[in-house]
Amino acid sequence: MNNFLYVVIFLTLNGGCNQSNEIQEDVFEVSYEANTRGSSYSCILTNKSIKISSQGLDSKTRTEEMNKEDWNSLIKLINALNLNDLEGFTNSSNDFALDKARIAQLSISKNETQYQSSTFDEGNPPGELVVLINKILSLAETVE
Repeated sequence: MNNFLYVVIFLTLNGGCNQSNEIQEDVFEVSYEANTRGSSYSCILTNKSIKISSQGLDSKTRTEEMNKEDWNSLIKLINALNLNDLEGFTNSSNDFALDKARIAQLSISKNETQYQSSTFDEGNPPGELVVLINKILSLAETVE
């Protein structure tokens, strides 16, 4: 009977240790949008897919499966940022106010919390976001 009790205690403790060592993976959704009066562009990325939508003269929606390596490199770039500071990253250019450029914005959802950048000119993001935006756009170009 004592051996049975020791086995039950061992299995209970061992199972509890395995559960506490599991790492909860963050859930992300990344969205980049650029809009003007006559057109809009949207790129939504998750660990499963890349969805591109455009409206205007060349309206279309396309979806492609997300490559795991690409997703991991995107998450590394996001993790290098302090998402709480995302809205504070600014750029001195306001060409979107004069309709010289589309107005762009980056949104990142992490574990049901939404983070948004301030608006900026398409093609001229704040310096802190240049590498991340370029990665997003290069992934978007792979969608046929």
